[in-house]
Amino acid sequence: ANLPSGPLTTEEIRPYLNRTLDAPEESSPPLVLGKVLLFRTRGELGKGRYAERSMKQVEELVDYHKQGNPIDDCGRLIGLEASGYPAMWKLQKEFAILLGTIGLVKAASEIFERLGLWDEVIDCQRLMGNEERARVLIEKRLDEEGERPWLLAAMGEVTRDEKWYSKAWEVSNGRYAKAMRLLGRLLISKNEH
Repeated sequence: ANLPSGPLTTEEIRPYLNRTLDAPEESSPPLVLGKVLLFRTRGELGKGRYAERSMKQVEELVDYHKQGNPIDDCGRLIGLEASGYPAMWKLQKEFAILLGTIGLVKAASEIFERLGLWDEVIDCQRLMGNEERARVLIEKRLDEEGERPWLLAAMGEVTRDEKWYSKAWEVSNGRYAKAMRLLGRLLISKNEH
């Protein structure tokens, strides 16, 4: 469950989130408090002055999980289903995405790699300018997973070779529009349009 989008909705929900967080810890199960903190963090992501606080809050939630705290005993399971609290890997993924959005791409890449989210690792490597590492990862994924349009287009971006975009378009039966968009961008940059 995510926060509904829109500034009015965020402003309407904020007092309830703050009230829950300001209440004594004994009044709410830890998972409910964690989910409320996550809601508040998601609502503040787009606001520049809250970016650092948002990052610290998600990092604290990840660290809390790593300590083995959230669901160790039965008493802490209260509110698990109702809170919609994310799995540990989803929380870490969200933290890595947050790191990437504020420019800490290498740290994000390390988390994605630990989680085995290879598409995201490839994106991070390309953003950092590690084209060769990205190419090696894409080749490995192609060997393991077979031809996927996203991987083929990513190979085209790394190698700047038109054949990969055409192959992505072909494999997707003409449905992966990003391949044609990237091919067009490549041809324009080469002045071959």
